[in-house]
Amino acid sequence: MVPITTIRKPIALAVSALALSSGLATASTQVTSASPTAVKYYYGVRQIQTDDGRCTAQLDAKKTAPGHWFVRASFYNMSGGGVAGCSYYLWRKKGNGYYGSLSHASLRRNSSHQTAWYWDGPGYHVKMTLNDGDGDVNSKPY
Repeated sequence: MVPITTIRKPIALAVSALALSSGLATASTQVTSASPTAVKYYYGVRQIQTDDGRCTAQLDAKKTAPGHWFVRASFYNMSGGGVAGCSYYLWRKKGNGYYGSLSHASLRRNSSHQTAWYWDGPGYHVKMTLNDGDGDVNSKPY
């Protein structure tokens, strides 16, 4: 028979290892996880359409943290038959600078396109342009 004193130490080590692995042991420093940032979406922040209504665009925004804004645009060509396509632009500028193109292309009949999310933080301005061959339609800057 094995004396009890010889098995106490291995049991004590096993209990300590179990406590550490399960998080029961207290430590001098504790790591706390931050709560995830709530993302708020804003749909239809800006909407424009051509005079005949066949080409439309919508600018959506999302806020991921204070001062962290992003925008994306959705462009639609609702024309059927032999009507030509529409061209679109998504523009952005910082401060009083010039607008630079973030996304542009032409839409065929009955098609749509949604851009990626682009930074629109403090000091940035974004706007959209549509053209169906009869001239440009611009949104107000956001």
